[in-house]
Amino acid sequence: MDITSRRLPRLPLGYFRARRIFPLLALMTLIALAACGTSTNVAATHPRVTPTVPLDAQLASETLYIINASPIAIAPSGWSLTALNAQTGAVRWILPTAGMIGRPVVANGVIYFAPQDGYVYAVDAATGHMRWRFQRTVNVSTRVGIDGYPALDGDTLYVASDGGTVYALDAQTGKERWLFTLPDSKGHIYAAPAVGRGNVYVSSGNGTNAFYALDEATGKVVWQVSEPQGFDGYPLLAGNTVYAGAAGYTQASFYALDADTGKIRWQFQGNDSVITRPAIDGASLFIGALDSSLYQVNAATGSVGWHVTLASSENLPALPTGAAPTVADGVVYVGGESGVVEALDAATGTLRWQGSVDGAVDSAPAVADGAVYVTTEKGSVYAFRASDGAPAWRYADGGLIYASPVVAP
Repeated sequence: MDITSRRLPRLPLGYFRARRIFPLLALMTLIALAACGTSTNVAATHPRVTPTVPLDAQLASETLYIINASPIAIAPSGWSLTALNAQTGAVRWILPTAGMIGRPVVANGVIYFAPQDGYVYAVDAATGHMRWRFQRTVNVSTRVGIDGYPALDGDTLYVASDGGTVYALDAQTGKERWLFTLPDSKGHIYAAPAVGRGNVYVSSGNGTNAFYALDEATGKVVWQVSEPQGFDGYPLLAGNTVYAGAAGYTQASFYALDADTGKIRWQFQGNDSVITRPAIDGASLFIGALDSSLYQVNAATGSVGWHVTLASSENLPALPTGAAPTVADGVVYVGGESGVVEALDAATGTLRWQGSVDGAVDSAPAVADGAVYVTTEKGSVYAFRASDGAPAWRYADGGLIYASPVVAP
């Protein structure tokens, strides 16, 4: 079932990889890499956000964290980590950073992120003040604004790099525990690892073209699965199965692997690459593809239940990722490159509501306490009421937002 018969053209993987890099190079004047500094409270001077629909009062005690390249942030030509009041969109603090692409991790009052300057940072979530930083020295990406992807499990922070490395760090001190490096120097990692069952699961491509399970304690390879086109998608661990999207030029595969052995349980063939992280709800898996298609798939068998294509336009994103789903309370919220956000019934794919934003949506929305948050390539953050899609507020800062927003107390 298609919501609309109009579809964005399918993009080959080579185009996707080029599009990730060269538009950012063209934006070098906007993305000068500033060293990570002290956060500043700029609520008094920053653009005012005017709420139009009230959101749950509980959200006033929660914070929405975004990573953006903005011409009016505290580092005028750089990237920043911005903390917003989740209910109103008011700025709490802004921390300049040295280029960033991966979604930050927020846990236990600390934010972890790994920008292009080669460091991993832990900062206080309430103030933005630094707690520690760790300098990576192996295979740090030299591409403008692109590098680290963190994941946290217990007291260990795992950071993957575009340059083909995974660091395991003590989450409290930043001390290195182990380092894994891809066997091919041309290999890359474009996604945060998934962690659990004693393993760290890593997607890799361009030379290595393999999916790895690393021992969580040592970083040694437990098993690996090869794929000719490589793995560019975010892995998802659910129970004893790990799911991973593979790249492709004319079609792409999506794998369900035994998390302990790497044995292929099923393989789904789609029309285009799966770059975004899938979402899961019970027996249903939701897979967003680069051609803006969204599939509901049986998580145990790989059989397709329903399939929709997001509303499209001629919009040409700088960092095309296709559909990016999040599922909550029986509803799939998904953004795409066309500048449309949709809420779909998880069981049937029926459209519940649709909202418009000012640019391509490169990452999955965040959902919390009756609100849906969406970021765009125009540097805007939108808050919608989850029940009916009524716009609540918009924070506009210009620039570019690629990573998913994060909501935390």
